[in-house]
This record gives sequence, C-alpha cells and structure tokens, in this order.
Amino acid sequence: TARCLSHILHVSALDTRDEYGRHRFHAFGLVRVIAGKVDDWYNKKHETLDGVLGVDNVHHHKLQSGTLCCAPRTVSFHYVEGSETRSLFEVRKRLKEEPTISDDELKKFMQKVWPAERKEIGFYAHGLPNDDSTSWENILQVMRMISSNEHNDGLDNMAGVHC
Repeated sequence: TARCLSHILHVSALDTRDEYGRHRFHAFGLVRVIAGKVDDWYNKKHETLDGVLGVDNVHHHKLQSGTLCCAPRTVSFHYVEGSETRSLFEVRKRLKEEPTISDDELKKFMQKVWPAERKEIGFYAHGLPNDDSTSWENILQVMRMISSNEHNDGLDNMAGVHC
C-alpha cells in the first residue's frame, strides 16, 4: 500500500512508531497485539518496510509484543468488533477516572466488560486470557500506559476501527 501510494500518488509513507519502535496504529485487537499473535501476512509485510520507510537498525521493523507493543499515545486498534471497542473505551474511561485502581480490581473490571463469546469477539480478535495466565501483567500494564493522562493529552478519542 505504501509503495503504491508513493509510485502512483506521489505520497510518502511515514513511520508512525514512537522513538522506541512502539506502534501507534495497530492492525489487530489489544490482546493479540500484546501477545504478538498476529497473522503471518502482517509479520511478512513488516519485513519489507526497510525499502518503504527506510532502514530500522534497532527493530528492523519487526513488531514488538508484550509491554513494548504499544506506544503510550496509541491511536487505534483495527479488526475490532464493536463490543471490544466499547469495552476498551470503558476500561480506559475507568482508568482515567480512577488511575490508582488496583491491578486486581482492574482485571475484574476488564473481565466484567470485555466480550467473551466468539460472536462478540469477532473473527480476528482474541478474548482475554484465563484468570491465572501470566499475560495479565502485560495487559494491565499496557492498558494503564495507553490510558494515562500523562501520555494521551488530546487523544481521548482512541478508537477501535472496524472496516
């Protein structure tokens, strides 16, 4: 797509990652992005980005996972159903209103509002992990980071985009 825009429309693609290589725009939902469980086509697409966006000597345009996946000023998650978008909004809203909420309370709130049924989650998204999963630490940390008032001045309209 970036190459096409460049050759046909003479529009240059920009690297929208932050200074640490963390993405602001995500092609998949929050849980998949944090887990690093994205489709092979997406990983392969990133292997070709040196030619489009310039050489990346640090990350080589490879996607980061865990707490390194998402920039604090994350803008959007794509391939997300409406129910996950609403849940993401509700969790971020709660964190903005109550930034000192405990991890245990935050986890319980996420489990309460996040979609659990396959039809609510959609084809591309992954549901929240099991209660005892070690993935929760990363999920809670990323949610706090992308919801922090310190990092998101003016970005309160972060959206889950579903096309």
